[in-house]
Order: sequence, then structure tokens, then C-alpha cells
Amino acid sequence: SFRKSYEAMFIKEKKKWNIYAISTVVVVITTMLGMFIPGVDTILSFTSGLAGGTLGFIVIGFLGWKLAVIQDKQLQKVEGIVIIALGIIITTFGFGMSIYEVVG
Repeated sequence: SFRKSYEAMFIKEKKKWNIYAISTVVVVITTMLGMFIPGVDTILSFTSGLAGGTLGFIVIGFLGWKLAVIQDKQLQKVEGIVIIALGIIITTFGFGMSIYEVVG
């Protein structure tokens, strides 16, 4: 699963309190957003703005970069970092457009 892959790459020893803390923060933020945002279309717009760039570029860039570190390939490391940077830009732009659509 994705969680086990994430733990294997970034967390050396399994700490259950980390997972519980992250899950609690995500649930609390989601609940607060659900209470104060009146329309489901707004929530879906924010979610797609954040998740689209993250899943499409940032996660792929991290996986490529980690593979390059393991195989010690310099060009692949640079490509991974470029994809991560591009993903951050795209995610920020998409989320910003979602906010602008709601506010403006």
C-alpha cells in the first residue's frame, strides 16, 4: 500500500503516533472545512486543485528521485527534482485558481 511505501522510503522506524497524529490533523481540518464551506463543488474544486498536481507530479518526482538515489544516477536525480518543482508550481497554480474562483 502507499502508506507502507511512504514509511519504507521516509521513516526509518515505524512510529504509530506519527500516523495517528497525521490522520487526526487531516480529519480535523477536513471536518472544519466541511462545517464552514457551504457547497460541495467548492470542496471538490479545492481537493482537485491540491490532489491533481500532487499525484501527477510531486509523488512521481519523489519516486523517481528516490530510485535515482538508490541507483546513483545523477541525471535521474536532477529530473526528479525538476518534476517535483514543476509539480509544486502546478499544484500552487491549481489551488490558487480554485481560491480565486471562489473569492473573486
